[in-house]
Amino acid sequence: MEPPAQSQHEELAKTIARLVEANAAHHDSFVMAPGQTIRPAHDPAAETLQARGKSGAPKADPRSGLEIGKTLGQGGMGVVRQARQLALDRDVAVKTIQPKLASEMATRMLMQEALILGRLEHPNILPIYDIRHEAGEPRIVLKKIEGIEWSTLMHRPDVVQNELGESDPLGWNLGILMQVCNAVHFAHSRGVIHRDLKPDNVMIGEFGEVYVMDWGLALCLEDDGTGRFPLVRDAKGLAGTPQYMAPEMLGGSEVRIGVRTDVYLLGAMLYEIITGHPPHRGKDMTEMVSQVVISRPMLPDTCPSELARICKMAMDPDPGWRFDSADTLRSALNGFLQHAGSRRLAEQAKRRTDELLECLATVAPHPRNLSERIQNLFGECRFAYRQALESWPENELARGGLERSVRAMVDYELSQHNALSAATLLSLLEAPEPALRTRVEQAVAAFEQSDRRMADLESFRKQFDLATGGRNRAIGAGLLGVIWTIAPVLAPWAFVAVPAAGRAPFILFIGGVLVAIAIWAWLARDELAQSSITRRLMRAAAIAMVGQLVLEGIALVLHIGSTTTEVLWPLVWFCVSSMLVVTVDWRLLPMTLGFLGALLAGALWPPVRFYAMGGSNLIMTINMFSIWMPWRSLTSRAGRAVAPQARREDVKA
Repeated sequence: MEPPAQSQHEELAKTIARLVEANAAHHDSFVMAPGQTIRPAHDPAAETLQARGKSGAPKADPRSGLEIGKTLGQGGMGVVRQARQLALDRDVAVKTIQPKLASEMATRMLMQEALILGRLEHPNILPIYDIRHEAGEPRIVLKKIEGIEWSTLMHRPDVVQNELGESDPLGWNLGILMQVCNAVHFAHSRGVIHRDLKPDNVMIGEFGEVYVMDWGLALCLEDDGTGRFPLVRDAKGLAGTPQYMAPEMLGGSEVRIGVRTDVYLLGAMLYEIITGHPPHRGKDMTEMVSQVVISRPMLPDTCPSELARICKMAMDPDPGWRFDSADTLRSALNGFLQHAGSRRLAEQAKRRTDELLECLATVAPHPRNLSERIQNLFGECRFAYRQALESWPENELARGGLERSVRAMVDYELSQHNALSAATLLSLLEAPEPALRTRVEQAVAAFEQSDRRMADLESFRKQFDLATGGRNRAIGAGLLGVIWTIAPVLAPWAFVAVPAAGRAPFILFIGGVLVAIAIWAWLARDELAQSSITRRLMRAAAIAMVGQLVLEGIALVLHIGSTTTEVLWPLVWFCVSSMLVVTVDWRLLPMTLGFLGALLAGALWPPVRFYAMGGSNLIMTINMFSIWMPWRSLTSRAGRAVAPQARREDVKA
């Protein structure tokens, strides 16, 4: 079984060979003069018109009122001369048949063209004034156009710029084509198709007027019953200009010519605007016919993608896939021109993108000045692309350029370990590649893990930073220190003054201190939550007070004398302060030594025990206040010293 592609190729070759054989009589036209119009060999409507003309045609008028002048130009069969219409004192153009080509068929076609032009009154269609017969020769009186053929100006951007003052030759040519589309769409609305649209048949007036000329191959879509007009249904033969011809114009048993045939011809003119030459070119008839049948226009890479899409759609070999009307094609061209600003922004941004990629190609790590250059270039690219897309959301150049630059910056941010920036940029992409998304997600996960670790370390540092809560510690230590310094000194007088109270005042004093500590803890709760040092100090103070109460309880149970119990009070404080020196701050060592001294002094000289305790508490107050007093710098290196053992214990906790 033959592969489908091979079968289609063979079928195409057979079709081309059949068409070449059927139209062999026009071999010279395809090969020697592919730009010249081929007239149909048979036209029933023209014969009907000729028969009527013999019986009812107006007689030649020797006083026609026309003074024939020089020849202005000539086409396939007709010749156009300048003339003076004496009655209205104006210049006109008179189209007649070339003498060497005079025939009944030529006469019929000229008359048909005149009748069709009479139906088409439009600013972009050459007006017809009258039909005259002079010595049996038909003459069409037309408006005289002072101008030049579009085909001459289309390929002369220097003339368009310098003489016509147009800064954008492409935009100017597209504007001409849009006016041709207007004329063709109007003709279609009147049931007429042109069938021979090409730059040679478009005239540009001296004031920029655009006229579609040469309606000699025009066909009518509907029969008006008079038999005067050539009909599409009868157009089975070859007709048109080979260089611009649509596939259905090659002829055949099935008539496919219609409105979209003219759309193809308009697309062929657009192709010539873009490339500078007609779409169909070949060294022989077979190659020419092949290009017409295949109709696969090859456009340069420099052609804007939107314009290329319009051209390819207009020139699709299947009429069903073309624009449905000349007006739809015109709207597409108008949209392209309106998007010119968006395209310029995208093109400018593309140049910045190229510079950006060049900078990113530099060996990492990037110097600071180059990193700033990269960020600035990306900012310019992104802004220009977004502006271009805002004015024209379908701008593929801007969309593709934005994605290209964003992907490059995502890679760059990943290389610089900026995971969050990479994730933010990735969100700008509509459909990022799975591999790129995975890389960014992994980088973000690693960053978040590192961030959590850093947050934990920062929290740990802050918890053990002596500067955190230092002011409250200094104030609290000062107030409690003053109370503890004064209380032992006043205790002997209290026991002497109220001997019946026994140990109750002392126990109440300790309870009051505990309440004061609790109140202090409540008022400083916010700072306590931030500082492990302060919490430890307050817990130590509470433990010391509880320890004294426990010592008092043991003394009561064991019937230990009050003097012995009071001598042992500094032992509790010594043990607690020693713990603080080891776990909080070694600079509390003077306080610990003071408690040890108070213990020894009380043990050796019991009568001075209360004064020794007051002195040790004074040492404690001065020691703690000097470390954390508010007017000292709380961020000094010494103030941040934390015992390694405390760090390990907190981590374990």
